[in-house]
Amino acid sequence: MCLSGTGGSPACSIGPCLCVGDPACDIKIVWAVLDVQTRPIFRERLEVDEATWARARGWAPSQAIEALAYYVHAYPVIVEEARRWLVEALADV
Repeated sequence: MCLSGTGGSPACSIGPCLCVGDPACDIKIVWAVLDVQTRPIFRERLEVDEATWARARGWAPSQAIEALAYYVHAYPVIVEEARRWLVEALADV
């Protein structure tokens, strides 16, 4: 979305809309809930193509980093899980 005032440069924000319509955003959760043995089964059964899988793998660390930053002092269980998601996604390259 871009907003423009009179005579000034437009201000644009695309952050909230980045996932709209991208199946990669729907499957990024596999690095949080599935292990290294079950992720390939999931991918095969859903017939996820390489490009979508790569984008999902790219989204997984961002989700983990957001959780780490947000819950670092409030929810240690989520922090530990987010660390695991991050390691899983980065190791799966």
